[in-house]
Amino acid sequence: MAYLSLTSENQRNIQAIIRSWNGKLTWNLLINKITNELEIKTTRQTLNSYLSIKNEYQLKKYNQKKEGINLLVNDSYPTINLEIENIKLKEKTRKLEAKIEILEQQCGSQLKLIETIFENASRIPNLDLNYLIEGT
Repeated sequence: MAYLSLTSENQRNIQAIIRSWNGKLTWNLLINKITNELEIKTTRQTLNSYLSIKNEYQLKKYNQKKEGINLLVNDSYPTINLEIENIKLKEKTRKLEAKIEILEQQCGSQLKLIETIFENASRIPNLDLNYLIEGT
């Protein structure tokens, strides 16, 4: 079965999920969460083919091993609805903070690229940079 390629927005959302992940991280658990939260059907191989997702996943796994995190989810204890809602809101906050961090990194990279383009363009004789900026 062929799966659709992921958009940039999908990739950022998946990176945010990985970055805000709590507990044991596996490809299967990640795929389940992506399917449930983003309603995207994908495979480990597809996710692994995107460098940004692959790097985010590997970094998270490395950090978990480094910190010795091996948390298991235990559903045997009863929980209160407010606690569940609080956990969901904290998770959403972590995801949004991770997404902001990713977007800030991308914005910084793009700004650096634009500065390089203008620096290179300024070296071209008879090129009016105002024309590039204003488009007139």
